[in-house]
Amino acid sequence: QDPTWLETFLGNNTVETVVNLSDLVGAHVLFGGNSTSSTQLPSSIVIFRAIASSSDRKVMYITPKWYLNIDKQDEILITTEDIHDLSQKLLRSQPFLWKSAFRGTARDYRLLNKLQQLPTLKEVLSAANVLHDAHRGVIFGKGKQQAASMLQGKPFLASGQIKRYGINIDSLNLFTRPTAERRYKRFLQLPALIISRSLHDQRVEIAVAEPSAGREHLVIDQMYYGIPGSSSHSALVYQLNAILNSNIAFYMAFMFSSALGWDRRLVEEGDWQQIRLPRSILDPTATPIWQEVLQHESWLRENWQPSSASESILRQKILQQQQMLEKSVSELYELSEQEVILVEDTIALGITPILAKNLRFLNALLHATSNDLQNYARRVCTQLNGILNDDGQWLTAIVIEFKQPSPLRACRFRYKNLDRNELITVIQFENIENILEQMSQDLRAEVADHVYVQRSLHVYEPDGFWIIKSAEKRLWSESAALNDADMIVCEHMEEDTEDE
Repeated sequence: QDPTWLETFLGNNTVETVVNLSDLVGAHVLFGGNSTSSTQLPSSIVIFRAIASSSDRKVMYITPKWYLNIDKQDEILITTEDIHDLSQKLLRSQPFLWKSAFRGTARDYRLLNKLQQLPTLKEVLSAANVLHDAHRGVIFGKGKQQAASMLQGKPFLASGQIKRYGINIDSLNLFTRPTAERRYKRFLQLPALIISRSLHDQRVEIAVAEPSAGREHLVIDQMYYGIPGSSSHSALVYQLNAILNSNIAFYMAFMFSSALGWDRRLVEEGDWQQIRLPRSILDPTATPIWQEVLQHESWLRENWQPSSASESILRQKILQQQQMLEKSVSELYELSEQEVILVEDTIALGITPILAKNLRFLNALLHATSNDLQNYARRVCTQLNGILNDDGQWLTAIVIEFKQPSPLRACRFRYKNLDRNELITVIQFENIENILEQMSQDLRAEVADHVYVQRSLHVYEPDGFWIIKSAEKRLWSESAALNDADMIVCEHMEEDTEDE
């Protein structure tokens, strides 16, 4: 498919509305159908006019999420957080905006725009003179075959044998097949970085294979992408092992990919090649952080055990080393505390469910807990106290708990003169279930036949405001708090402008 088709389409047409139904494909809602029917839900609906758009044209981009009992309801339910106004001009120049709005927020776009300025993996491999030798593994298909004698006798990494961080080359069987497809008859000089194309536990397995006595080469299966070591940059494969196993790399692989999460679940070499890397990647002496990164990577490469009991001392040590590595990698990318939170929440609540459809059901069952609301409220207060603090008053929060299950959650925020350590309090309301149910129905508006928007509510008082919205866990995450704080600031500025 021509990758420029979307840019051409956006340049020649005025797009009014796009409804991205990717998360609902397979659900028997509105369009009916079954697994063999051609009348299932389409992946997207585009409403456009066949005339060139103006430079300031906004596209309404609606991204409804799968929800519990969707197959039993003749409707589509959308939250206000899933309705976006996007610049058509930006959609042409920054196509990742589709992804960031689909599974993230405006803050994701700003972070991706910042990361986009860094060098890509493809550019770094080219500068290190290893791009040409990096390759997909051997294929045993029905295509044109050729003798594979040059591969025989070398260690072979079969599909599913990889684990994160390190590969024991001595445990691998030798390659014995007589033939392979002609175009993939290649092997790697060790050390080399091996990247699995498939996901395991919703993450990609990436590891370094090092040479041992008599085993200096490696043949890999087609389900891997291999990057050989660089003679001019000996630490590169170990640096990449640390970086590509990190949250920020997985986040970029998804967000910058034109296909991952839309129509496939494999992470291809092209997805990785457009990952952005720290500017110091080819000059690790430029910052002392690289020494910390390589120390953590070396420890994990030697000790990683995916099946260790969660209570074991080794498992706790592995988790500790991973956390320290994540922190060091975040420092290499110069990520702020808010950006780290954004990446973690987007992976957990946005990316993982779309890559593992079985998690959609589990996520739909998850309602925000009291701890979720307290963390959310604390983040809102921390963010706004650094912006709107006035006359020595602190923004405080009251988290509302309901004795019975409720379709809504609520927090009240007020400015007070008090110690900053007393920001959050929790109170419990009883016997208001009927009121909450009626509020939930009142916040639900029909915008088209069988299509509803579940609105969020901001209620302003002289000394503060309320935030009331659906109980979905993703709406009460810390990253949601950052976005809600941004909205509060915007509304506050609009109110000041009106007063003038």
